[in-house]
Order: sequence, then structure tokens, then C-alpha cells
Amino acid sequence: MVCLRSLLACAVVLFSLVAAEATVLPDPNLAADVLFNFSPPDRQSSNIFGSLSLSDSRFGFVSFTSSGTPSPSLAASANIGPNSTILSIFGRAAGVLTYGFEILGPTGSVPVLIDAAGFASAAADPGASFAVASIWTLFDSTSLSNVLAGDEIRSGQLTGSFNQSFNHTVGLTLTTNHIFPVFMLADAGAAATDVGSHAAADAFVDPIFSFGTGIDSSLYSFNFSPGIGNSRPVAGVPEPGTLALFSSGLLFLVFVGRRRTV
Repeated sequence: MVCLRSLLACAVVLFSLVAAEATVLPDPNLAADVLFNFSPPDRQSSNIFGSLSLSDSRFGFVSFTSSGTPSPSLAASANIGPNSTILSIFGRAAGVLTYGFEILGPTGSVPVLIDAAGFASAAADPGASFAVASIWTLFDSTSLSNVLAGDEIRSGQLTGSFNQSFNHTVGLTLTTNHIFPVFMLADAGAAATDVGSHAAADAFVDPIFSFGTGIDSSLYSFNFSPGIGNSRPVAGVPEPGTLALFSSGLLFLVFVGRRRTV
């Protein structure tokens, strides 16, 4: 009986170790784009984490910043306001990121917390408009058949002002050794058709995953797609997305100053 119990205990340990072996998750998939609607359009696209931007002292700028570490984040900005040489202009910065993760550990399910942060903010004068969106979605499997959690902000095309955000913790129970896909989107578009009008739009999204209370970190761990992190930056050091928005704000001040001197 003692030998049988010992064998069973060994079998449980071996099974846990096999179950906890990391799966080779697919690479993250990023599609980012910034553009002005010239003919032909002035445009930049990328599938690599980093920053894209276009600027023109006559009417404004668009910028997009994406990061895989320390956590996956997307930030988009568009600031548009034509002068007498450009009568109508549209600018857009947008990007989509998909990646996967699994929870390594003994077969079963564990409590997981998702600290989700994001916002979509915009304003437009009469004669101008905007469209802004900030979205993240957690799916149950690679078939994308079921949504487990997420936040979605979409303004549609508007004038006036718009400001929505989310900053909360979502609690779920997730199955171990199972791949969960994550979808993220940040999209900021601004259009101005009247001389002297102006539109500005900003979007940001950044979800972080952690275990609930009582989970033994020696038994369970997260495994993310290559190049994807899962931690906040060091206190006092802004995230790349935050830096992008701050930089875009400075660029807009420069742009406004230039227009006033024309």
C-alpha cells in the first residue's frame, strides 16, 4: 500500500510537470498604419513594435506607438487643422495587435485578474469631425468562438467632444494549459474641411494579467507569445504609449504656434 501511494504521488508530480511544459505560442500579429489623405496618400505602415508618425506644419500630425514590453500597449493620436493652402484634410493613426497566452501548471482552473486600462478622447470644431476607438478582447480559444472579457469604446464619426475611459480589474477563472487569444485596437482619426477648424483624437489601450489570491507561483505561471510582456513599468517611468501621447501633445503645441505665426 505504501509503494502504491508512492507511485501515485510520483505519477501526479510527473503529470503536473508534463502539463506545465510551455507551449510554443504563435508570434504576436501587429498591423499599424498612419496616413494623410493626399492623392496619393502619404502613409506609413508597420508590423514591428515601435513608433510611426507623419507631420506637416500646414495642417498637423498623426502618430502611432506600439509596445510588446513591459506590457502590450497601443497609442494613437491625430491632430488636424488646415490652413489656407490645404482646404480639407483627413488624418488617421490606427493599429491592431493580437497575441496569445496560457497558464502553465497542474490541470484545472485558476482565478485570474485583468487590470484593463484605456481611453478614447477627441474634440472637433464646427467644420471638423473625428472618430476614435479603444478596444481589448479576451477570447476563450483560438477559434474565437466566445468572448470572455473586454472593453470597447467607439465614438463613431462626431463633432463636438468625446471622452470615455476604463480603468478597472476584471476577475475570471481560466483553464490551465489552454491558449487564450487577446485582441487589442487603438484608432484615432481626425478630419477638418473648413479653414481654421480643428479636430484632435487620442486612443490608448493596455491590459495586464495576474493571478488571484492564494495561487502558488511555484506551481503556476503565465506563458505569453514571444516579445509580449506582462508587467507595469517601474514607478515614475511612463509607458511607451503614455510617452507617445505626451510627445504628440508637444507636437500639437508646436503646430498651433506655427499656425499662429503664419
